[in-house]
Amino acid sequence: MILKKLIIHNIASIEHAEIDFCGKVLKDEPLFLITGDTGSGKTTILDAICLCLYKQTPRINGKSKETLQDFTTYKDKEGKSASITVTDPRLLLRRNTALGYTSLEFEDNNHETYIAKWEVAKSYGKTDGNLQKAVWTLTNLSKNTSLVKDTEIENEILRCVGMNFAQFCRTCMLSQGEFMRFIKSNENEKSEILEKLTQTEVYSQIGKNIYQIFKQKESELEKKNIELSSVKLLSSEEKEYIVANIDKNTSLNNIKAKESEVLNNKINYLTRLNSLENNKLLVLNQLKSEEEYLNSEEYILENKIVKVWNDTAYLRNQNEQQSNYETQLKLQKQKLNTYKTNFILLNSELKKHIDSLYSLKQKNNSIDNDIERIRQEIEIQKKEYNLFDLNELTQKHQDLSKRKDSLSNLQNITALHSQNKSHLTDINK
Repeated sequence: MILKKLIIHNIASIEHAEIDFCGKVLKDEPLFLITGDTGSGKTTILDAICLCLYKQTPRINGKSKETLQDFTTYKDKEGKSASITVTDPRLLLRRNTALGYTSLEFEDNNHETYIAKWEVAKSYGKTDGNLQKAVWTLTNLSKNTSLVKDTEIENEILRCVGMNFAQFCRTCMLSQGEFMRFIKSNENEKSEILEKLTQTEVYSQIGKNIYQIFKQKESELEKKNIELSSVKLLSSEEKEYIVANIDKNTSLNNIKAKESEVLNNKINYLTRLNSLENNKLLVLNQLKSEEEYLNSEEYILENKIVKVWNDTAYLRNQNEQQSNYETQLKLQKQKLNTYKTNFILLNSELKKHIDSLYSLKQKNNSIDNDIERIRQEIEIQKKEYNLFDLNELTQKHQDLSKRKDSLSNLQNITALHSQNKSHLTDINK
């Protein structure tokens, strides 16, 4: 387990404090020593950690049923105020406060982060209210789950920390009450506590393993010594006789080895010859079977089929090409139908344009006639202007002014006619 952050609020002598175990000062330190003056809050830090993890503290721990006078807590099932015992951890609530809590963020051996919180409050948030039931929660930040039942929290804490309350107090921290017990403990208990505090229990286990190996090797050495003591040394004559026998047997073994090598070569030759004979029989049988198959009607029929297949390769290609041509012909027919439809639509549009052009031509001829008639009138008016006197000319001037206005209108019509004529030319194109 790795401690990350501890928050203490209105617990014992501490009003509010936060300890960041992952900060620059404490991050790389495996062992902590809490020191300070009496009443500075050293034991309160241990109490706060134990309250978060086990809902009890080393300082207030016992089964005493002695109650405090004039000190009531929350209502019981019958609605009456219940008394509080001297071992109740809620007594750690700071005086003249209505709310106190402690929160511990830690990481278990599976690298999952938890927040354990213990909280106590007074009724209606008043400092003189009845002390309410303590609230104990455990939140798994890695999985975003929370536990509120005491039994579930105890099981989860035991799984995460790997120790119960008593083991935690004896191995992870030494409070003031536990220190004298540590001093008075025997050597084995002190060794066990210090090993777990300094995380050196692995070296004790290595020492035990080495001692076991030593005992095993010592037992094996004793057995070897017993076997060695039972060995009898030979005399020089016995040694010479054995050496002579060894030389004689060595020469005999060499002769036998050469004979054995010759026999093995013969056996290998015969084995190979037998294998070749067997292979020869298999090949002859296979050749006979193949000749029978070549002379069979089945092979002749298959050969004819293959020949027909090869001879009809050109026809198959022709059929395939014909199929491709038919597909292309269908596509061309579809395109032709599309072209026919577009031609019909364009032809109908052309007829409309031709009719419009004919109408415009008629209008154009009528306008040309009007222009010619107006020119003739202008010539007649010019002749009359030369014949008449000033008064008549003045009168006619006025008439001509009117006619001029008419001519202006006719000029506009002429311009419109030119535009229509240009439009007709475009349509003709």
